[in-house]
Parts: sequence; structure tokens; C-alpha cells
Amino acid sequence: AQISGPITSTYRWKGKVETAEEWLCLIKTQESLYSELEKTIISLHSYETPEIIAVPIIKGSREYLSWLKNETEKLDLKVEA
Repeated sequence: AQISGPITSTYRWKGKVETAEEWLCLIKTQESLYSELEKTIISLHSYETPEIIAVPIIKGSREYLSWLKNETEKLDLKVEA
């Protein structure tokens, strides 16, 4: 995971423009693990509707993509808050 912040986020929420200090977290995983990862994030996040999106990897170096596949195969999503 890569975590950046704090960042200032401005967005509409329940009819009002809100501004909040947030942290951006980029997590790379396999498509087959997405649902479990999403459930884990939702269970730990303080927001009612956290921003969780999936972005496909179109291309990447063979070495990096091989490393990513190997590392996410043994992924344990048991995270303690």
C-alpha cells in the first residue's frame, strides 16, 4: 500500500459541499481478491461511503507484475485497527 496525506478533499455530501482532511491509500491486489479487500476497508473506515475504486493494470514490467502476483497470493487481510 502507498499512503499519502494528509490531503484536502472537497466533495458534495448530502446536498452540501464538504471539505475534509483525508489520507489517500493505494492498494494493489488481484481482481479475485477485490471483494474481500473492499469488505475489509469498509469495516475499518470511518466514512459511511468511503471512496473505493478499482483501476485495471493495462501494462507493467514483467518483473513487477510477477512480484505483485506472487505477493498478493499469500495476502492475509486480517488487519487490526
